[in-house]
Amino acid sequence: MRRTAGSATTPAVAPTASSPLSPDFGLAPAVAGFVVGGRTIAAALAEAIADGRLIENEPGQFCLPSDAGRERALASDTPTISTPGSFDAPCHLLHHFLFAEVYRAAQVPQGCSACFKIWIRPATIRALFALKEVLDATPYSSKIKVEALDPGSPNVYLALVYGGDLSATRTAYASLRGVVDADPRLGPDVPMEIRRGCHAYERACGPSDQYRFPPGLAEVEAALAERFVDARPAPRPKPQRDAAARLRMLQIAFQLGDESYADFTGGEAIASPVVRYSPTTDEET
Repeated sequence: MRRTAGSATTPAVAPTASSPLSPDFGLAPAVAGFVVGGRTIAAALAEAIADGRLIENEPGQFCLPSDAGRERALASDTPTISTPGSFDAPCHLLHHFLFAEVYRAAQVPQGCSACFKIWIRPATIRALFALKEVLDATPYSSKIKVEALDPGSPNVYLALVYGGDLSATRTAYASLRGVVDADPRLGPDVPMEIRRGCHAYERACGPSDQYRFPPGLAEVEAALAERFVDARPAPRPKPQRDAAARLRMLQIAFQLGDESYADFTGGEAIASPVVRYSPTTDEET
C-alpha cells in the first residue's frame, strides 16, 4: 500500500466500514470547523463517507475507494506515458482527495499554489513521440498524452512539463523553447505555453491568476495529509503500462487520420484495406 509523504506513519490496513471517532473525526477544532465552499471540513468528510466517495478505514483515517482510479480511467480515454524527474508532489492527495472530495471542487489546494506546467501541443503522433525523446533528456518530470477522445479536453496531442514555481517554470520554458525550435522534427511552430495547476481547477474555480488561499488552509491540509492513506493497488510494471499506452495512442492516431502513426508500425496499416463498390457501376475501388 502506498502513502503520501504526510501519512508515512499510517499503518497499512484494509478499508472497512466507517466508524468515526466523533462528528469531528478527532480533528483539531480549527481543522474540523474550517469552512470551504460552505461546508466545514468535518461535514465534508462525513458527507463523502456517506456517499461512498471516501472510506474511513480506521477511525480518523481516510482513503479513496479502491476503484476510484478505474472509474476515472473509464470516464475519459486518455493514454498517458509519464517520465519521472525533479517534480515530486502528492498529486493523489491534493487533487483526488482534497480538491475533489474534501473541498468538492470549491477550493484549489494550497499545496498546488506554486505548481506551474509547460503545455506543449504537437500536431502529430510523430511529433509527440519526438517530443518525448527531447523531454526524456531533461531533468524535468513530464508526460505525454493523447486527449482527442476526452470530451472535457480541447487538446489532441499534449505534453506536460512540470516546472515548479512560476520563476523556475519560466526558466524551463526558455530552455525547452530553444531545444524544440532547433529540433527538425518539431520547430518553432509547435505551440508552448505556461499554465498553473491542473486544468480541472480552472474549470471549477475560474482563472488561475485569481486563486485565493485563505489563512489556515495550509495547516488544514497538513492535518488531513496525516489522515490520508493511499490505498491504490500496486500498478503493473511501468514498461507494460507504457507499452499499452503507446499502442492505444497509435490506435487513436489512426482513428484521427494521422498517417504518421505508420512510422511506428513499420509502415503497416493498423486496419487492413477494404474493397469498396460503386453504387452505380461495376467498378471496384
